[in-house]
Amino acid sequence: MALGSLQRRTARLERVFAVDSVAQYLPLTADEMQALADRKANGDKWTDVETARVIRQCPYIHCSVDGSLSIHGSKGEVYIKRIIGVDTTLV
Repeated sequence: MALGSLQRRTARLERVFAVDSVAQYLPLTADEMQALADRKANGDKWTDVETARVIRQCPYIHCSVDGSLSIHGSKGEVYIKRIIGVDTTLV
């Protein structure tokens, strides 16, 4: 079997195991979600477990005095939207 094929299959299995291991974790707190969003904004990468934990809680919307944080996930991808200075609970 070609090396590229083995690497793709291994990566796919690692993602499956990461998602399966998420069941043992508690839901992320608002501070943890904020920290993950900040890391993503700085260009840092998330682990497969972190991505699976966030997707498990999606959609996630947190409103504060500074603005709103909206996180959505689909098919292994996470989308983050920040709305600064607008309280979306009033809209």
